[in-house]
Amino acid sequence: MWFAGPVQAALLQALARRAPAIRARWVDLLRAEPAASPLANPEALVHLVGWTLRTVLRRLQAPGTRRRPRRPHARGESGCPCGQNPLRAHFAAGEQALQEALVLSQAEGPHPSPAERDAALRELNLVFRDLARREMTAFCALCLRRPRQLAAPPAPHPPPSPGARREPPPFPARARRRLAAPPPGPSPAGAG
Repeated sequence: MWFAGPVQAALLQALARRAPAIRARWVDLLRAEPAASPLANPEALVHLVGWTLRTVLRRLQAPGTRRRPRRPHARGESGCPCGQNPLRAHFAAGEQALQEALVLSQAEGPHPSPAERDAALRELNLVFRDLARREMTAFCALCLRRPRQLAAPPAPHPPPSPGARREPPPFPARARRRLAAPPPGPSPAGAG
């Protein structure tokens, strides 16, 4: 874990102090990318930057709260079959902004060993890419451009045969009649 020693704790604090600069760089990188769709408009995605940055920093501080993937996620690995996920630009810009901030923080503070630098970058990428994969997968679940085998509704049940036993209604017939009947009491004026 990259934050185990005093150098790494100082590095995490340096990243937290750099949060406004990271946010500004992230927004600049996001606005530099052409929008692939109206949902990928940088002005719409800018509102996610603060939440994403806070989430990454919080997960870096509390490593015991996350699962380790069987293999690290590669940069840009989204599993998006159509390639139109608007969060791709958001997370690509964020990854670059955070990596730049990490390098600058390492250069200005106490100089970590090469192994500590590599471990810090690995941990940052692990946390960030895991969050990116989860959020993009959730968005892809709503996509209308999914392949048909993923988007197809479940097969309907075959119609019952004429002699087959009917399934009971979801609630007794008495309850259905009670729900459909007017409430007891005096009838409204002019009725009847």
